[in-house]
Amino acid sequence: MVDRRANKPQIRAAIETIFGVKVIKCNTLIPFARYTVAFGVKIGRKSLYKKAYVQVKEGDSIDLFPDDPEAV
Repeated sequence: MVDRRANKPQIRAAIETIFGVKVIKCNTLIPFARYTVAFGVKIGRKSLYKKAYVQVKEGDSIDLFPDDPEAV
């Protein structure tokens, strides 16, 4: 999940800087917003977040849950 205003080059640069990997492809999507119903009327709203799917170079990996968090 990334900031809704972030674009693909910004996401790519952030991933390469934070995790030290080479990004090949970056896909983004903004999921459908959930509607709240008040007195039988739908009140629309924008989704508050954006999802980013990133493909990294073969051989690189991102370890989100390391065995020893102090080593990172």
